[in-house]
Amino acid sequence: MKLCLKPLSMEDEEALYQFEVINRTYFEQYVPSRGKDYYSQSGFHERLRALVLEQEQLCSLFYLMKNEHQAIIGRINVVDINDGAGELGYRIGEEYVDQKIATQAVRILLDKLVAHKQIKSLQAKTTTTNVASQKVLEQNGFLVQKEVENNSGTNSSLSFIHYKWSQ
Repeated sequence: MKLCLKPLSMEDEEALYQFEVINRTYFEQYVPSRGKDYYSQSGFHERLRALVLEQEQLCSLFYLMKNEHQAIIGRINVVDINDGAGELGYRIGEEYVDQKIATQAVRILLDKLVAHKQIKSLQAKTTTTNVASQKVLEQNGFLVQKEVENNSGTNSSLSFIHYKWSQ
């Protein structure tokens, strides 16, 4: 599958909203829910506007993963950019799992970051149960830093493995 990363923009709002709604149950198996408001049209619109503004201010980088038909198949982001470091996150739609898309998308993003000298290091985390995501990170040169149980007081019992990548 031919994969491209396209910067997030308001013009993708409807397609991205549909992607998120369709994959909500799948995503929530691996990460905490984004909350009910996120999945309302107005809540999603406001959140998207805020992300686009954050990207314009170079605080974060948000990309849509698209296939050769320009369909959204996933998202990949670098957030909390500060002093050459940031935090990586990604999600692949359920229909596209087991196709090595996340591995390819992370590699494409890392190549962009290295070429533009934007980021020198990245942090990432995944749940201890998400073996596929652990493989994606490790195949792209991320090293395990620590494993942390969730002690945040929420109803979530997810534990995480923290990773780091640096040039």
